[in-house]
Amino acid sequence: MSAAEECAVFLTIRGQCLTSSGRLDEALAAHGHAARLVPDNRFYQIILELARRDVAARRAPKLPGIGMPPNPALWDYPPDVAWAIWQQQQAHRQFQRQLPGGVPDPESRVPSPGQPFGVRNLGLPQPPQPHK
Repeated sequence: MSAAEECAVFLTIRGQCLTSSGRLDEALAAHGHAARLVPDNRFYQIILELARRDVAARRAPKLPGIGMPPNPALWDYPPDVAWAIWQQQQAHRQFQRQLPGGVPDPESRVPSPGQPFGVRNLGLPQPPQPHK
């Protein structure tokens, strides 16, 4: 690596550390310097653009006290639109978990977080059942 490339790597790492500590303006400056040091390497341009998006998301007006919804696929939308879509998705998931009479389904057919295979893991070995 050339001296400029080494410095660009250092500045990129520093930019990530500054972002983690909340020093967003300094982080953007570090990523910008890295991109200018090695202008023919597109990698640093991509990192700079990702850092700009991250800073914009962190500075966006926060809704219901949490910021952006937990679904990363929605983070490119403005916060109010992202929350509206997320709430519709949650309502649809809740609707899918209900039986025809509006009663919640005790054996949800929609996998919940932490249960990638759903409630019934028929293909996996089951623990031994106690004899009655």
